[in-house]
Amino acid sequence: MGPIAPRRPRLLLAIVAAAVVVAAIAVGLGYAAYLNAAISFPDSWGASQLANQLAGSSMQSNNVLIASVEATSGNSATGTGSLVLVHLDPAHGRVWELWIPPDVQSLVAGYGYVPMSDAHLYGGSAGTVKAVKRLTGLSINEYVEVNPQAIRTLTEYYGGAWVNVPTAIQSVQSGSAPSYPITSVLAGWQRVDAEQALTLMRVTPAFADPDYALIQDQQLVVTALATEVGASPSEIPGAVRVVAPYLKTTMSLNELLSLGSALRSGGPSIDSAVVIGTRTGKVVVPDTKILKRLIAAMQAGQPFGIPGATLAGAAAQSAAVVSSKPASQVRVTVKNGSGLSGAAKQAAGVLQTHGFAILSTGNANINVYNQTYVVYHADKSLAELVAQYLQPGVKIVPAAGLYSFPGDVLVMVGKDWDLSKAPVAPIQTK
Repeated sequence: MGPIAPRRPRLLLAIVAAAVVVAAIAVGLGYAAYLNAAISFPDSWGASQLANQLAGSSMQSNNVLIASVEATSGNSATGTGSLVLVHLDPAHGRVWELWIPPDVQSLVAGYGYVPMSDAHLYGGSAGTVKAVKRLTGLSINEYVEVNPQAIRTLTEYYGGAWVNVPTAIQSVQSGSAPSYPITSVLAGWQRVDAEQALTLMRVTPAFADPDYALIQDQQLVVTALATEVGASPSEIPGAVRVVAPYLKTTMSLNELLSLGSALRSGGPSIDSAVVIGTRTGKVVVPDTKILKRLIAAMQAGQPFGIPGATLAGAAAQSAAVVSSKPASQVRVTVKNGSGLSGAAKQAAGVLQTHGFAILSTGNANINVYNQTYVVYHADKSLAELVAQYLQPGVKIVPAAGLYSFPGDVLVMVGKDWDLSKAPVAPIQTK
């Protein structure tokens, strides 16, 4: 396998928060007070805006959002990686982890529908919290933000970490900065060094869905580092020294201690699921029915219990579309079968934005299509490629002598057409 381009960082480092807290207890109250100040959000990072989005700590139930962000200062002009919403429920003695891939679609005021990772790009930490609240309908009590360099420094501190790498990553750079070296990671059981760990956290390991495949690698690295931390308690004060500069949180050390203890407990007391949906171009449109079931189970103190919403289940269902032609060579005819004024031109405009060759647009003979159809002559992969860039829920069907049209694909726009749900480029209005 050749070089694979790195993607935005997708880092979930709850174990880093745990290490910081345990270290504070180990080295005494003086250092704990220093850490409390060091890991708090300063005003320059938009602390007041973030506080306005949070519900604050609760003794009954706590929703803690953990995010990875590359920035090491208050600059909000950077996206997040994967997010994990940790639900702590003391009454049931359980922990729920709801993983939110960075490409999950999010509605951001002034920019339209964008990948969830861009909520931080446009609105900073407060924007990320607001986007997750809108997605889940839940209040967020606390927020933890980690720079991915924490993984690198922690792995370096422990002299490596044992990881069973499922897929090799060859000759890639784990970031765009010149300081990030070109690194290879072989498949199999091995002790990865600091640069290899960072590569596993940042680089898509295969040509499957990039979000789910990468999250799986990240979990392996985080679990490996958790093992290192647990096996060497005497080294924790040194570990916190290298990690603290890369962590910011709204939680106090005592609150962070509770979170760290819960996440380190492992076993059946932790339920884990991932937001799944339909990939359309650059975003994943979440399956709202399954998401509501996951949230309802979490609030009722029940296991998630949806196999398709596990990482393994999500990865198996989300293989990337492989087309026999690039978009520029796919010839598309667009017809309006909905009766909605301008719908065909809107759909054609979306497809042109993504490079498809539009042969013609116009009205169908009848306006009775309730659903948008993508019709193909012989090559279904071309229809699948087109469908990725339209709204979720379009139906792919063969022409089978029932449809006559020039080109490779016909898009018959139905009454379900909704331009706002198509993955177009972000629209800046402010």
